[in-house]
Amino acid sequence: MGVEAQSGPSKAYLFVRCVSPRLEGSGKRPARIRGTLGHNRSKLPDTAPIREAHLTILHSATLAVVRELGCENDAGLTEKPVLRPLPE
Repeated sequence: MGVEAQSGPSKAYLFVRCVSPRLEGSGKRPARIRGTLGHNRSKLPDTAPIREAHLTILHSATLAVVRELGCENDAGLTEKPVLRPLPE
């Protein structure tokens, strides 16, 4: 999902690279976009369903942004998030 994605009980990050006519110079050097979702004072447990829910919300918001910017190939984001755990 994107170039990089991380999630926990209080924060989630999603990084994508965007090439768009609306972003000058992105054809030579893609713009790096960082989406962040944060929950101040979160008391949620650090479980897979919580991490996946945070990434699902962030994926949806980031997809809307890259579509508004006109990023080629939706900046590599799929219609629905593809969630995979980090290899151990």
